Amino acid sequence: MATTIVGLFAKVILFVVNFMFWYFGVVLLLLLAEVVCTVLLFAYNEEVKTFANETLSDFILHDYDQGDNQGITIAINQIQNKFKCCGAQSDDDWLRSEWYNRTKLQYETSTAGPRGYVQIVPTSCCLYPNGTAEEIKLCNDPVLDDSRFTDGCYNVLFRVFEDHIWIIGGILIGVAFFQIVLLIMAVVLLRNLLDDYD
Repeated sequence: MATTIVGLFAKVILFVVNFMFWYFGVVLLLLLAEVVCTVLLFAYNEEVKTFANETLSDFILHDYDQGDNQGITIAINQIQNKFKCCGAQSDDDWLRSEWYNRTKLQYETSTAGPRGYVQIVPTSCCLYPNGTAEEIKLCNDPVLDDSRFTDGCYNVLFRVFEDHIWIIGGILIGVAFFQIVLLIMAVVLLRNLLDDYD
């Protein structure tokens, strides 16, 4: 009976030791991955900016209001509403988009168009997206641009990111510190378990 209890205790200790090794390894890998990603982000800063700009432009030019990309449409509308911006670089991006081409074709093939005018920007670009029909019509006037946002969303989002970089950095440092504390605690616990087992 005593041997089975000792054997069971030994198995539990070995399981805990094995678990602690795996835990230490996984947390260490996560910490290293975070450090590598952060270093790469700063090392390839311009490439990341270019990628973000090209991706946002591609979403606006090719994916907005497509049947299978409603998530992108919702996200772009929310970004334009929240950050008071329009298009990737400016509101002129919409004039090169597939969405605009479809809207223009729809206007040209119908007798009065869906609204009686060609919509040149989504209503999320308008100063008053839930405004009256006249306000929405003014927003889509190609000459008057004072009733719609004209700043591109890429520049606005990048400014917001730069304004909050210290908060983001502080959170990342806090997470890394917490992971280092967990690693130290795992090593101390593991050493205590091994010392007690010997």
